[in-house]
Amino acid sequence: MDFYFILGLDSLEALRSWYRPDLLLSRAVILCALRAPEVSGNEKRSAGHCGEVEGGSNDVTDEDRFHRAAAYLLDRYSEASPDIRRLHCPRVDMSSTRIRRMAAAGEDLSREVTPAVSSFIEAHGLYRN
Repeated sequence: MDFYFILGLDSLEALRSWYRPDLLLSRAVILCALRAPEVSGNEKRSAGHCGEVEGGSNDVTDEDRFHRAAAYLLDRYSEASPDIRRLHCPRVDMSSTRIRRMAAAGEDLSREVTPAVSSFIEAHGLYRN
């Protein structure tokens, strides 16, 4: 049985700072979803974490950032035999950071998540200060 772990580009770039990323990389296929450039503002943006750009320009596309982050993780955690793939799906306007901020502020999440997720967040007081 294969397990799939879906995350966004920022999370993929930060994966190396997570607790025991080697375990995740060895046990699940990593699927990275990108946001639409017009939504994320990241059509071209400065590379971060695993995608430092040398010499002049720091303008890179999200697709470039994905390839750099994946290459870094594949090299750094090669013993885990990671399988990192680009998730090919319609790009959506969804941000976990925005959802957490909205929940912390007590805002209505009904347009962002399903009713079950909204109820769970509310019932457990998630993301509240």
